Amino acid sequence: MTVLLILLILAGLGAFGYLFADKKPADEEQTAQTSGTVTPTPTPPSLSQLYEEELERLEEETAEPTGQPLQLPWTAPSSEEESEEESAASSVPASTEEPEEEAPAEEPEEEAEEEPEVDLYYYRSLLNDEEKEVYDQIYAGISERSDVFEINAVEDYDRLSQISHYVFCDHPELFWFKGAYHFSGNSEHYNIEYEYSLTAEEIASRQEEIRAVTEEFLSTVDENLSDYDKIKAVYDYLSYNTVYLNSPDDQNIYSALVSHETVCEGYSRATEYLLQQMGIPCILVEGMAGGETHAWNAVYCDHEWYNIDVTYGDIDIGMNGYDASAPEELEVNYAFFMMDDQECYIKQGRTPDEKYFTGVLPACTDPSLLYYPSHGLYFESTEDAWNAVEEGLKRGERIFRCQFANAGLVDSFKEDFSNGRYSQMAYDIMGHNSSTSYGSSPEACTLELWLNE
Repeated sequence: MTVLLILLILAGLGAFGYLFADKKPADEEQTAQTSGTVTPTPTPPSLSQLYEEELERLEEETAEPTGQPLQLPWTAPSSEEESEEESAASSVPASTEEPEEEAPAEEPEEEAEEEPEVDLYYYRSLLNDEEKEVYDQIYAGISERSDVFEINAVEDYDRLSQISHYVFCDHPELFWFKGAYHFSGNSEHYNIEYEYSLTAEEIASRQEEIRAVTEEFLSTVDENLSDYDKIKAVYDYLSYNTVYLNSPDDQNIYSALVSHETVCEGYSRATEYLLQQMGIPCILVEGMAGGETHAWNAVYCDHEWYNIDVTYGDIDIGMNGYDASAPEELEVNYAFFMMDDQECYIKQGRTPDEKYFTGVLPACTDPSLLYYPSHGLYFESTEDAWNAVEEGLKRGERIFRCQFANAGLVDSFKEDFSNGRYSQMAYDIMGHNSSTSYGSSPEACTLELWLNE
């Protein structure tokens, strides 16, 4: 019914439009007539004819029904369709969830700057390009044991002395190099002559001995160990296997690694050499300690630099107040291991040589690896220390070692020891009836106690 009504309206509109669509102005009709041509006016179709034509057209288009109600593009949905859509909409439950807030856009992470690689030859890395060339010329000449060789001139004698000494500090493997030299030349080139302690044949022989000892030591160190444990392995190895004693070669690595008798320079250069073989940066530092010339090291571990002094770390049982009864474990004092600058220079009183090391040493600022504090063995009162001694005896421990905040506490603790406090405590707890002993290192305020068999 609705469709028929629409068709009737359309037909009426079509007829109305047809009556006026082709109507021409009067002057045009007059012109046509005067020309002798008569244009007949067509008879407009009736409404019934338009209706029948439109109906036939629609029946042709809908001959094969699609199963959907017919909708012309310009018609609104029927009331039945509206009710169906409203019913469908009402059947969908309204969402009670609040709209999720959009997460703020993540800012792109800044790429961490890569830490510059630390050069195994630290002192060379401090030089400018021209000075590095001179350094390399000196190193090549000494390596080849050249008596006299030519190098580029530098700004002054003091700078040449520094560069030459940095070669000496960076390369402990040049054990035949004494460090003394003479030079002559002009503003462009110098002829330089170094003094060597050994002949070429002696050098070759000793190199083989050093190589054999080094390979044997490295074979005992697991390559998967942390750098900290590798550094400790070197510290322990030299402390257990070397005696502080003057000898003909005590300024080089041969004395420490082969002869096993050396002084601070030999300890320090051997430490540097072994760690370099493991790929761990380690440098030689020279200066003063305890009113005497001294040498020690700075070592790089887990992105930080630390000071170590193997010379002081080697107790040497039977010397320095440690009698022959001392257990072997006490041959190593870790108060000089992985020190920050505060411990190394302020508390223990080392002073680097101003000529070569002022303003060039790496800062050692991390105190977290100081051995005694990190192991709960650092005390600021004697009573706390005696409480720790008592707990150790209850666990059956026959050795006690600790570090005090100052020398006065060490003296007070020693006085208690002399009055029999340790002996009585050992007897009451363990039934120990033999003698007891102690040793101490004044430089680091450390003290060790042990029960004799």
